[in-house]
Amino acid sequence: MLPTVREYERTATTVAEAYVTPVVDSYLDRLQDRAAAAGLPDPRVMQSNGGIADAETVREHAATTVLSGPAAGVVGATLLGEDVVTFDMGGTSSDVSLIEDGRPLRTTDADIGGHPVRVPMVDVHTVGAGGGSIAWVDDGGALRVVRARPVPTPARPATATAAPTPP
Repeated sequence: MLPTVREYERTATTVAEAYVTPVVDSYLDRLQDRAAAAGLPDPRVMQSNGGIADAETVREHAATTVLSGPAAGVVGATLLGEDVVTFDMGGTSSDVSLIEDGRPLRTTDADIGGHPVRVPMVDVHTVGAGGGSIAWVDDGGALRVVRARPVPTPARPATATAAPTPP
């Protein structure tokens, strides 16, 4: 999966590949079946590097789809200008990336969940827990961030209460 001499990074990337492959494979089966039933061509799949690939290529290297959603947002933002800072805040994360000279910055040196995943990808940095965060400056002048408890929804009728409030 990763042709490098660094054992830990190779192992972690291979584990990520093994972890996401069954989920991606199952999803692609359903997606291809539905596309065929609707008379649509075989789907193309967004990749972490900002490009697209056919389903068979993605099946062979499913880890290339990690962070493909945020990568797609950055690629779309290239239409806004040559030098852009992107900021994508959702309910669970806030992602930041740079576009320089009309091109998203890319990397092969990313960590996901604290583990190295060494596949080519748009250089996206998660800076918090998105709309689920509360930030404040404490009495000593330090920035503090806590996760807000999730808000109940029909899909997740948890017994969530009001979000924590800073002191």
